[in-house]
Amino acid sequence: MTKRTKAIIIELIPIVSVISALLLLKRDIDSPFLRIITAIAFIFAFVGFSAFFIGRKLAGEDKTVKILGVLDWIATAIIVGIYALGFFVMAIW
Repeated sequence: MTKRTKAIIIELIPIVSVISALLLLKRDIDSPFLRIITAIAFIFAFVGFSAFFIGRKLAGEDKTVKILGVLDWIATAIIVGIYALGFFVMAIW
């Protein structure tokens, strides 16, 4: 596996995690197992900014890694926004 391939895989983890976390957040079923899976997906999505730096170090100035890096920062921003929204809702309620 080349460094570029490893960088792309590392960059895809937060993107896939934020999508799965948002889908799991919208679920109707309430089970402890799904709560754990949702928490793990949120953690992986939250560390997207570090995946950006790791991917850049591995692949350098590759265009695919740059685009995925921007998506990693967006994934992190979405997760932070969800938590901020949750805090605001709990403060109002």
